[in-house]
Amino acid sequence: RYTIAIEICRSRSDLDLYMKAQDKAIDFIKELMEKYDLSNSDLYFHQDFNPQTVCPHRIIEIYKTKERFINEYFI
Repeated sequence: RYTIAIEICRSRSDLDLYMKAQDKAIDFIKELMEKYDLSNSDLYFHQDFNPQTVCPHRIIEIYKTKERFINEYFI
């Protein structure tokens, strides 16, 4: 199985700049999901592969869980 990794830059920037980067990443992910017929269950975080990391730390900081983030933007 293959995956596509998306890195959201600016995670240590001020919130406004980070949110602009996050919004662009979300739009790009939605395009990929449509193009490749992917569902929410196909979305993974770095933490899914390496449980010791708190990555993506800014998303976890803002939304608390992967599920809350996905529910906010992909459902």
